[in-house]
Amino acid sequence: MKVANGVDLTNVIATGVPQTEIDGTIPGYPVPHVATPPGVNLRSGAIELKAKGLCLTSNNEIADLRVVAEVHEPAIFNDTSLADL
Repeated sequence: MKVANGVDLTNVIATGVPQTEIDGTIPGYPVPHVATPPGVNLRSGAIELKAKGLCLTSNNEIADLRVVAEVHEPAIFNDTSLADL
């Protein structure tokens, strides 16, 4: 599925769409961070977040995606509360 804005990205992540392509740049995404459900893959484009970046859970793949977070926050990080990443 291809998404071009924050609302669509939130919806596809919430429903666990396994393959998502970012069309262009999603600027100023106003969420604390984006947590990818297990098995969700994101590619292409860019996401600019106003806080922490992209939280990976398990079996996630990120390809050709630029992730921008606040300067004092990680752009991409793992959910360390999970037993199996």
